[in-house]
Amino acid sequence: MSEGSTGLPQNPDEATGPGVDVTSSTVQATAAVKIIGKRALTTNLARVAELDTAMAAIVTNRLDEEQRKAARLAAHRLAGSAGTFGFPLSSRLSRDLEEFFKDAAFHHAARLRQAQQWLRELHSDLAGEPRTDADE
Repeated sequence: MSEGSTGLPQNPDEATGPGVDVTSSTVQATAAVKIIGKRALTTNLARVAELDTAMAAIVTNRLDEEQRKAARLAAHRLAGSAGTFGFPLSSRLSRDLEEFFKDAAFHHAARLRQAQQWLRELHSDLAGEPRTDADE
């Protein structure tokens, strides 16, 4: 096997070694990523439900400080996970919601309506298919 200055094989065919089925490995990796993505989606939908609960508490003037912090953290985690797993719009909307819960400007009607709209858009986006690099 010929190695370059990095110590890695220069020929990609040599990197797999004898008897390694690259196609099979790629299929297995793709399947594993899909499984992880589905688990992340389930977790992300639970985070959206937490945001729904917090938004309902705001509307009824019952959101306490602990719920506000939990909603901000859920939005923060959702922003990262959604972006990682192919939902860039959901990531952006979640960052906006994170700021909304951080600022706690719930008494501003226009800001509240905007946050409710972001939440509706978040539901819609996560109901769709994730984007891949090929979609861009």
